[in-house]
Amino acid sequence: MIEPSIITNQQEAFGCSKIHLETNQLVIKSLSYSEFDENLFDMIRPVLAMIQITYLNITPREIFIGTLIDLVRCLPNLDSLVISSLAMTQPRYLSIEETRHFRLLSNNNKIIKVNLKQMSDIAQVQFLLDLCSQMKYFEIGSTNDVSLENVIRFILMKNIKNTCNLHLLCLKIPQANMNMVDRLKSIIDFEQLSHNYRIQQIDTEIHLRLN
Repeated sequence: MIEPSIITNQQEAFGCSKIHLETNQLVIKSLSYSEFDENLFDMIRPVLAMIQITYLNITPREIFIGTLIDLVRCLPNLDSLVISSLAMTQPRYLSIEETRHFRLLSNNNKIIKVNLKQMSDIAQVQFLLDLCSQMKYFEIGSTNDVSLENVIRFILMKNIKNTCNLHLLCLKIPQANMNMVDRLKSIIDFEQLSHNYRIQQIDTEIHLRLN
């Protein structure tokens, strides 16, 4: 089911802070787990004829990255993306054509805010950083499958090379504590991953501000 809605003068909680939105939102509530969900795109096309979508919220547990690429291609005004999780290789790997579309999209899309609610593989982070090269805000709901240190290390090393626009990284960690913040700060300083940053804990979130 697809639910288009126009949000005007509404406070929307996104990432680490409340962002005032005057935007058009598309919420995808169910998704066929197939290579190409033609019914999904048949429902989206009439919506695109009426409004410009800038906020996409995909609520199903996983979305295949090929389907996500197709969705982003259909939404040229998209600047905010919320995903539950990503399926990197199921039901298949990307085709040559999808890979070509991915490369074109990574240079041309307008996405600056990304929320990955559940991360189970560092490859999901890499995919989103590569796809959304203009990203400024990145929120990640981490799991026990990937260590927090490796996530921070990977993103900062990636940031040096390819994602210089990244300003705020928010990691939702249920067991967050000050010892963890101190440990991450030591890693960043010792490995010289960033020279201009601020890291702090807010409730169960770790906020890393860059630049």
